[in-house]
Amino acid sequence: MEEVVMSFQGIISKMDLPPFQEKLRYFWRCARFLRQSITVTGLKSPTFAKVVENVAEVHALFSRTVGQNQLQECSMIAEDGDDPVLEMSNRYFTPKKDAPQMPSIPLTADIDPHGYLARAGGQSHIHGEDNVVYYYERQKAQDTGDHKFVPCKPVRFRIGDIVEVQVSFALLPLRDGKCKTSMVLRTLTLLDGSLTHKSLVEQVTRRGGPSKAEPKLKRRVGYVDEEISKTRMKLNAMNIDDKEEGASAEENAEAKSLD
Repeated sequence: MEEVVMSFQGIISKMDLPPFQEKLRYFWRCARFLRQSITVTGLKSPTFAKVVENVAEVHALFSRTVGQNQLQECSMIAEDGDDPVLEMSNRYFTPKKDAPQMPSIPLTADIDPHGYLARAGGQSHIHGEDNVVYYYERQKAQDTGDHKFVPCKPVRFRIGDIVEVQVSFALLPLRDGKCKTSMVLRTLTLLDGSLTHKSLVEQVTRRGGPSKAEPKLKRRVGYVDEEISKTRMKLNAMNIDDKEEGASAEENAEAKSLD
């Protein structure tokens, strides 16, 4: 069966993306709830408003499949102030009993650098193709000027970035016998991060500002043994080059005055 995938563009307003850094206390209980997620806004863009309308259409179609009373209120569409936003996510794991034939895909260091997720999944859950989110960045070729999409690490993304997302829609069962519609995050592509990059540079510049220089010990790295021994001999005899030059200058001045 081919999965229907929807693509649209927007701005990241919230995100919970890898790498996964949290050390889980009760890891064996929370594997099925762990997920990567983003919230996207269009800032009142008419194009994004049309995307929101299409998502609402999908929810309405699902309601005719399971019955209006059996479908939970739409949680894919939310509000951030006066702006509609879209929320999407993908779970890191699938219970093995729900997908006994799905091959396991190892969690990479970009996703699980400390092994916390792998430990949480244990033997009862699997990280498979349905749980993978693909990350890309649009880059411009220097020779042709054409744009291409190259894989990137999820750490590249920032709130405020302009992105393109690809999602699929799922009807998920709930404990009370009802269902909910959900947008499953499949692909996240960074289209333009220049504004967030510029903002970060300005923040660092404002925080830094002019600072009073403090005297620091000058240190050369990689002295050989001979240089170290000579330096120690000079220090013990107080025979420092700067002072030697200073003393020579004073002696020459005294000699000229005597002449």
